[in-house]
Amino acid sequence: DHFDVGLVPLRDLPFNHAKSAIKGMSYAAAGLPFVASSSPEYCWLRDEWGIGRTAHRGNDWVRNLKHLAVIGPEGRAREGAYNRDRVAAFDIRNRWKDWASIYEALKR
Repeated sequence: DHFDVGLVPLRDLPFNHAKSAIKGMSYAAAGLPFVASSSPEYCWLRDEWGIGRTAHRGNDWVRNLKHLAVIGPEGRAREGAYNRDRVAAFDIRNRWKDWASIYEALKR
């Protein structure tokens, strides 16, 4: 009925490099830890915001998933809560001025 870890496997293709990190952000908003392919957007989300884990090779996926298994439900819940707290910065209630500014610039 529910799951404990989100996965965002993307092939290393230019098309996937252009995708946003919205799936990982959705996992974070739901309070889930997640592992994503190391596309530019997911590396940005991890490096700039501290949200999520990335995997470049198969061994990275295994290492991250093993670690999430080892930390158990409590550790995954802590990591998920951390992700949820960090992704809240993107909430429209916090970013409305940015969006309003963009809108005003586009109206010109």
